[in-house]
Amino acid sequence: PNGTGFDQPAILFLFFLTVHFPIAVLLVSNTLSGKSHVDSLGPDNTPNSAKIWGADFDPWSDPTLHNLAPSTPGDSDLGEQVILMPTPEYLPFSIDLTAKARWTSNAGLDDLAARTGLDDIFTTTSLGFDYLPLIGDNTHFEFSTGYSLYRYQDHDSLDFDRFQISVGLIHCFRDWNNLIGWTRLENYQLLTASGHDDIYTENTIELGLYYPIPLKARHAAFASYSSKFSLDTDPGSLRRHEHWLSGGYTYAHDDRFKIAAYCGIHIYDYLDGGRTDVLFDTGVSLTSQITERLDLVLSANYTWNDSNTSGFDYEVADIGANLGFTLKL
Repeated sequence: PNGTGFDQPAILFLFFLTVHFPIAVLLVSNTLSGKSHVDSLGPDNTPNSAKIWGADFDPWSDPTLHNLAPSTPGDSDLGEQVILMPTPEYLPFSIDLTAKARWTSNAGLDDLAARTGLDDIFTTTSLGFDYLPLIGDNTHFEFSTGYSLYRYQDHDSLDFDRFQISVGLIHCFRDWNNLIGWTRLENYQLLTASGHDDIYTENTIELGLYYPIPLKARHAAFASYSSKFSLDTDPGSLRRHEHWLSGGYTYAHDDRFKIAAYCGIHIYDYLDGGRTDVLFDTGVSLTSQITERLDLVLSANYTWNDSNTSGFDYEVADIGANLGFTLKL
């Protein structure tokens, strides 16, 4: 970041499952075959492991990792040299097109699916639009919207679409080590893959903090907290508040290759029936910047969910890759 604004607003969305990284109108669609059971599914298992925050972890989190001078033979005498880079023009509008393919060990995200070996390969195709203009000193307005297709290779009754739209404010507290805070209102809908009938709709308000922790050259860490409070849902029996606490580490080998590790704890507090889930998530990610606008990410994560309600204890592992194209205007 520089003194006039936050140069990389995408840092704010690093740690949020697909609900946080905006997605928009899908370019590709698959044909749904067989009888669909998605009308009986809720937010817990319909999005599957694709909804888990860790699957979308983005290690491009610390702009200071780009500020190192090239290696030279005299470095041992001079020490590490930091060079001043020209500040690029801030572009508030971005379009993101992402294609993902992942294997999951538990396609149903529940205890029964874990016992019966319901593993599968699923793909996600997403198109998203973000608009983050600077509206004051270190403050941005946020508007995002998106649409995604989730398609399963073997269990196509789990196929679904997802629509999201949100508005909010983002502020960087430069006197507090560039602490970032945000709040947003969001609406998202899960839709059947054929007919686009509603499965689940929710309106939420989210509050969050992100704290960058510079370590040394090319090394950085972070801590993040957020809470999402449900305003209303349809069906109402699935209404819940969500809380996240996460942290991680990023190493930038160079400007085009990064490795990251992370872990997080999530609490899902259901308002009907007294159900509470505690979900633990951990993983690693390798990112290669193929071009200025094209990234390839290989990632693996492991998640286990502990619920006080029978049938919702489960474990799931995910391995996969995604190719993302970003255009800023």
